[in-house]
Amino acid sequence: MDEYGCVEPVACSFVWKLQMMRKMNSVLTVSQLNKNTRANCERYFNELKELVEVDVEFICCDGDEYDEKGKSSKDVLNPPGSQQKEIRNKRFKSIVEKR
Repeated sequence: MDEYGCVEPVACSFVWKLQMMRKMNSVLTVSQLNKNTRANCERYFNELKELVEVDVEFICCDGDEYDEKGKSSKDVLNPPGSQQKEIRNKRFKSIVEKR
């Protein structure tokens, strides 16, 4: 067992995940301003997702609900308990104070 708690001689999952996120972040950062490279990233991501789904079944990605302009197809609602706009955050008067 190594210092990361791995038994097998492969990189631990969290080390591997961090390395892959850095690589993907570099690719995405470089390609974000070019329309063709963005399209390539989308295409190859979908291909990679399909290849991974062969082994681990369905993968739900947050970006699946977005249209080509980057806008979500779902409406964003206020969280429960939030106040409406332009309503003051004042204490309600008690019954005794109202009289």
